[in-house]
Amino acid sequence: MHIDTLKSVALDALEELKARDIAQLDVAELTDVADIMLIASGTSTRHVAALAQNVVEKAKASGASECHVVDLKD
Repeated sequence: MHIDTLKSVALDALEELKARDIAQLDVAELTDVADIMLIASGTSTRHVAALAQNVVEKAKASGASECHVVDLKD
């Protein structure tokens, strides 16, 4: 899957559940692990968990082989 397609799927999944403060970081030149990072916030712990789950489900349904979600509560 092309990175732009995956990014679009992830952004749509975040917007679908009303994520707040969505930011995109281009990290391709900083690491070999990822090309972009998407950061979003929610209104509660439950909302953030739902956002993460929605992104993973939509990405897998679109054919992405791996998805990683990092929870930065603190």
